[in-house]
Amino acid sequence: MTIFKEVISERVTLAGRKMTRGEAVIFANGQKALAGNQKAMHNLFMLAEQEGLFKDLSDPKQAGAFLVVGERPRTSEELEKWFPPDYVPPKPPKILNSDDDDES
Repeated sequence: MTIFKEVISERVTLAGRKMTRGEAVIFANGQKALAGNQKAMHNLFMLAEQEGLFKDLSDPKQAGAFLVVGERPRTSEELEKWFPPDYVPPKPPKILNSDDDDES
């Protein structure tokens, strides 16, 4: 794997731009895909899918959820007031997978 990483990290010039060989492969596939090459388009879609770029944003299991951040404590006294030394954070809710049976 080290040899592969060395090869794709080598700097080359393509279309007057300096980039790594890995970037050059993606760039060339992008140019060919724009020209109508179906195999190049397939390569780009497969790469995007492998990297997890296609997610159903309406499904919180795939897209994640919102993170709500409140105000920050400004002093150590205020921090200890909000989170005393004996503070135990609540357990997060259990998220059931769609293939899990209802255990109730």
